[in-house]
Amino acid sequence: NNTWECSAVPYLPVIDLVREHLDNLYSCGVSALMVSWTLGGYPSANLALAARYYWDDKTASGTHASSDIAETAQTLFSQAFRSFPFHVGVLYRCPQNYGPMNLLLPRPSGYSATMIGFPYDDLKSWRSIYPEDVFINQLAKLCTDWEKGLDLLEKAPSEPRLEELKRVARAAWIHFKSTLLQARYVQLRDAIPDEADVEAYNGFIRKGLIQDVIRQEGDLAAAMWQIIQKDSRIGFEASNHYYYTESSFKEKVLNTQYLLHQIFVPIVRQADIEASLRQLGIKAGDIVLVHSSLSSLGKVEHGAQSVIAAFEAVLGQEGTLVFPTLCQNDFTRSYETWHLDKPSDVGYLTEYFRKLPNVYRSDQATHSVAARGRRAYELTTGHTAFGPRYGIFGDYAFSRSSPWQKMYDQNAKVVFLGVSMRKNTFKHFMEYIVVDEALAKISNPEDRDRLKNRIWNFARFEDHEGLVWPFHDAEQLQQKLDESGLIRKTLCNEATILCVNVRDMVDHGLKWFAEDPDTWYKADTLAWLQDARNACDSNLPAEETQTKGDACHG
Repeated sequence: NNTWECSAVPYLPVIDLVREHLDNLYSCGVSALMVSWTLGGYPSANLALAARYYWDDKTASGTHASSDIAETAQTLFSQAFRSFPFHVGVLYRCPQNYGPMNLLLPRPSGYSATMIGFPYDDLKSWRSIYPEDVFINQLAKLCTDWEKGLDLLEKAPSEPRLEELKRVARAAWIHFKSTLLQARYVQLRDAIPDEADVEAYNGFIRKGLIQDVIRQEGDLAAAMWQIIQKDSRIGFEASNHYYYTESSFKEKVLNTQYLLHQIFVPIVRQADIEASLRQLGIKAGDIVLVHSSLSSLGKVEHGAQSVIAAFEAVLGQEGTLVFPTLCQNDFTRSYETWHLDKPSDVGYLTEYFRKLPNVYRSDQATHSVAARGRRAYELTTGHTAFGPRYGIFGDYAFSRSSPWQKMYDQNAKVVFLGVSMRKNTFKHFMEYIVVDEALAKISNPEDRDRLKNRIWNFARFEDHEGLVWPFHDAEQLQQKLDESGLIRKTLCNEATILCVNVRDMVDHGLKWFAEDPDTWYKADTLAWLQDARNACDSNLPAEETQTKGDACHG
C-alpha cells in the first residue's frame, strides 16, 4: 500500500508502479500475497488492484478515481516517484514521514535522527548513501514532476473520490516538498557567515535565499493544516499513531515567523539607526519621545546601547531623549506602590534607558517619563506641581506641569520605533484636554460637578459602570494623520519607524474630534459631550448664546 517513503498518507497514488511490482512478483512465480504490514489505510485502490490481480483479473488496471484525467495524473505521479532517493537509511531517518511538522532549528542541534523518530536537522543521516546535491536534486525532480499530476487533477470535474485523491496526492507532495525544503534550509543555514563578520553576514542574509525557503515551509504547514481538517487519516500511521495534529502546524507557522523576523535578518548597526532617524527629519537640538519595540529591529549590534547611542548622536548635546516609563503591572495599586525606582514595564528599552547615568525621571505614579539631555531636568521636574486635570489615571498624570504638557509646549517629536500609534501615550493627553476644556466652559458649579461625577476616574478604575471617558481609536488617528501628510516614515531592517510632531498631532486631533465627534466617540461619550454643551449654553445670556455658542461647542 505504501511504506516508509511516506507513511503519513493512507496510500501513494502510484498505480503504474504498483502494477509493475505485481507483474514482477507474478513473473517470479509468486501466486499469492500475505498483507502483514501496518502502513497505509483501507480502502485503497492499491490494495484493491492487488486483490483483483491475484484473485480475479490479471489485466486489471486499477485507479483511485474514475476518469481519464485521474488515470493520467496517477501515471504522472508514478513517473515522478521513480526519482525518490531510495535507501533504507533515507526511509527511516529522513523527514518525509513527518513532513512540515518538523521544526526548522535556528542553529545546528547536534542531535541525530533515529528510526522513524524526530528527524531534527541531521541532513547527513537523511541522505544516507547519497551526496547532498544528488539527494536534493532527486527530491527536486520528484516534486516538480509530481506537481504536474496535481495541476492536471485541478482541471478534473469534482466528485467525492476525485476530491479524496486530490487531498492524498497533495498531502504526499507536501511531505516530499517539505523534505526538499528542510534539506535546503540546513545547507543554507550552515553556510551563513559568522555574525562577527557583519558585512559578509548581511550580504548573505540580504540575498533572501534562506528566507524564501522558510516562507515556503510555512506555507506548506498552513496547507497541511487545512488538509487534515478534511481527512483524519492523513498524518496517521498505525504503529506510530499521529505524526502531527493541528497544533503541530500552528507551531510550525510560528517557528517560521520567528526565524524570518528575529533570526535571519540583517544585523543593524548604530549607523543604520542614525541614518533612519535623519530620514525622519530628526535633528540636533530636538526633544524626542520614543515609543519602542527593540525586538522589531531584529538583530542589533550591541543591542539597546546602540539604539540609545544612535538617538543621542542625532540629537546632539542640545537635544533631549525621552522614554515613557509607565508601570502597568498591578495598575490599580499604582499610587500605593509608586517610588522613583519602580521598574518601567512598557518595553525593554524604557527600563534600560531609565537606569542609565544622568537620566531624570518624573515623579508620578502612572505616567512618568525618563529623560536625558539638555532639557531633561526641566521636562521631568514638577510633574505633580500644579495644573491638575481630572481624569481616568489621576489628576496629575497629564497636568499642566507634566512632561506631556511641556513636550507639547516645546513642540517635541514622537518616534514610534517598530510600534504603531496604538502605543501612543499622547492619546491620553488629548483625552484629558477634551474633558478639561469641556468642564472649564461650564460656569455653573452644580452642572460642572454633575458632569464631573460622570467621568471615569482612577478612584473608580475597576468599578466604572455608568462612567464615561472620551477614548478614541489611536490607529484611526494614525491613519488620519498619515492621510494629512503629518507622519514621516522609514524602514530600519525589519522595523517601521514613524515620526510626528506633538503639536501637529494634538492640535489636528482635537480639531477633528470637535468637528466630527460621531466618528471618534462612542454613544455614552457623545451623550456626555452634548450634556456639557447644553450646560455651557445654559450659562450664557440669551443674546450671547448665538455669538458665543461656537466656543462652547469647541
